[in-house]
Amino acid sequence: MTKLTEKMNGTPWDRGMINDFLLQLWENVFVRNESIETYDNVGYRMLIDEFMVYSAYSDDLETFVCSKCGRITAKNADGVCPEFRCKGNLMPFDCSSLKKNHYFRVYNELDIADLIVKEHTAQLDIETAKQYQDKFVNKEINVLSCSTTFEMGVDVGDLETVFMKNMPPSPANYIQRAGRAGRRTDSAAYALTFCRLSSHDLNFYRYPEKMIKGHILPPSFKVTNEKIVQRHLNACCLSEFFRLVPESFATVEGFVLSEYYDKFRDYINSRPDGLMKILHDSIPYELHPKIEKWLDDLSSDNGKLYEAYLQTVNDIEQLENYAKELVDSGSPQNLKTASNVGYAVNTIKDTDILSFLSRKSILPKYGFPVDSVELFTSPASYGFRNTSKLRLSRDLAIAIAEYAPDSEIVADGKLYKSRYIKLPPRKNHALIEHSFAICTNPECGCINTALNRAEIRGHCRICNSEVEEMGSYIIPQYGFVSEVRSKNATTKKPDRTYRGDVHYIGNSVGKTDEFTINEVDISVTKTKDDELLIMNRTPFYMCRSCGYAVRKKGGINEISRYSKEQHKTNEGRPCINKTFDKVYLGHELKTDVAIISISKKFEKDQALSVLYALLEGVSAYYSIERKDISGCLYYSRNGGKLHNVFVLYDTVPGGAGHVSRIANGSAAGMLGVLKEAYKVVADCTCGGEDGNGACYSCLCNYENQRVHDRLNRGLAKKYLGEILNEKDNAD
Repeated sequence: MTKLTEKMNGTPWDRGMINDFLLQLWENVFVRNESIETYDNVGYRMLIDEFMVYSAYSDDLETFVCSKCGRITAKNADGVCPEFRCKGNLMPFDCSSLKKNHYFRVYNELDIADLIVKEHTAQLDIETAKQYQDKFVNKEINVLSCSTTFEMGVDVGDLETVFMKNMPPSPANYIQRAGRAGRRTDSAAYALTFCRLSSHDLNFYRYPEKMIKGHILPPSFKVTNEKIVQRHLNACCLSEFFRLVPESFATVEGFVLSEYYDKFRDYINSRPDGLMKILHDSIPYELHPKIEKWLDDLSSDNGKLYEAYLQTVNDIEQLENYAKELVDSGSPQNLKTASNVGYAVNTIKDTDILSFLSRKSILPKYGFPVDSVELFTSPASYGFRNTSKLRLSRDLAIAIAEYAPDSEIVADGKLYKSRYIKLPPRKNHALIEHSFAICTNPECGCINTALNRAEIRGHCRICNSEVEEMGSYIIPQYGFVSEVRSKNATTKKPDRTYRGDVHYIGNSVGKTDEFTINEVDISVTKTKDDELLIMNRTPFYMCRSCGYAVRKKGGINEISRYSKEQHKTNEGRPCINKTFDKVYLGHELKTDVAIISISKKFEKDQALSVLYALLEGVSAYYSIERKDISGCLYYSRNGGKLHNVFVLYDTVPGGAGHVSRIANGSAAGMLGVLKEAYKVVADCTCGGEDGNGACYSCLCNYENQRVHDRLNRGLAKKYLGEILNEKDNAD
């Protein structure tokens, strides 16, 4: 209207005049002609019979094109282009000329077909995953949305395109993912990576060659990792028993729920010569003293196999009792639910025995051992026949956030919400629980843990400062259960909580090497099977009776812990308990640890940057994959004095032998680590001359994204340079 009135009058109308004209047009043309009517006194609706719809490119309409922007339109008001801010003029246009236009022809002639997209992740059962693979190869599925499990071991033939929704963590991951396409000699590959607005993604967006041509170290691990070896022992024992009794090698019902389970325990307790020879020949000599203990764990009532047996028996018993209650009620809806519950029982019984034992962390998996737990779908859900085929499993360190109550999980096109913390199968047994409190000293900040609150005694065990009472954390080692109802997944990001920092809670007792470098005293204490705490700092309110838990207080009184609303158990029964306890979720990681103490003082702000510089130095000097080690800060007492120390640890549960190599009794080794650490921060140019910041060329990486804004290359360079007497750090 502004452009039209300017052309007609020489001066454009103001907004008020235009609004008045449009209002009169509306009332005197559309409303008066009864082509539009009022609707429920709140708006208007078009009377479709009063309108005629034409294609803009129809021969029945006169068509025009703008001389400036090229806009084609059938609307012409005094030759003014309707395109916003365009000052071009409309001229007559011959639509027949469009028939030679490529895009016009494609738009009109291209067949419209469905784009079928399916998920392919470790969350699917083997049969469903194989079905999706076959359909993808046969062009019945157009796109597979995959997790990292698709990086290796899956053959989908001639793959044309790989689209990565974020930048992979390392060059090894990138090569495995991008390399899925173009494996045939006669095909062309196309790999596209979408970079999110994160420091990790943006760094490699600027320097893609560092990801595409990055250095990949050969994998390594410690053959004396006790978690790996113990699962190897379990595999040897089960393999020998299945070889001797082949009819026991079938399903959960055919082994765990039959007489063969007791026969297997008797077989282990008899210590057969052939089995013992296999174990002694295959297990490293230094771990031979552990063999008897591990065999006892496998056959006793305190081991993981018995826990898995007990949990399975308990689950089946509860489900069968619940199904009987539903059938006895006679309700048609309850009979349908009872059918689902019966299907759940059969699903448990018919589970392949190897899948069952690997999911229960008794047998080895394709990767390093993790303390994995499952998110079970509720047997009372209407679609349980489909959801029961899912395999929702995570390392416990991740599950305390991703599977925590009220967190949402997408699997096979459905959205599930976690609701229950699964309780121990043994009656009168509770989840592992510890009290904890945070030291109020900002220099310390240590987490104090104990079996009960009385042991904390109000003071920090390290610096003796007062502690802030926080509560207790439980270890959900039996997993989680989802809500009864699931929804169709949308493009909305699933809701979830996030885990907190890693805290060292070990006892620091181990072998200590001491060195002096340029009059600076350095000690390295190395421990095995030491403990670190990973905790979800979001509080949950949990029913101790059935495991029902919520993240938000809602109708729960925080003081009395009482809820007026009744909730149901994961089987669908009403729970009689209405009292909730406030708890946190935690995971205790046991692995190899190296504690580095440096006599030279440093500021708190320096500590974090020096920590990550040391990790880079250890990785470079000993050729260790950076993601295989990590670290945290810890306040320590040494000779009555308090100071921060650097805690470095293997990220693999049980240890991979990485941090145990640090120094190794040699001052030259420690000096080499410090020089490599200094080189990392000195050779980088980020943050200007003062190094006020950090980047992926020095301290930043995929795993420490949460603290990128706190890292400062200049502070680490100054501290390490003063230890090494580097000249450019002299005042």
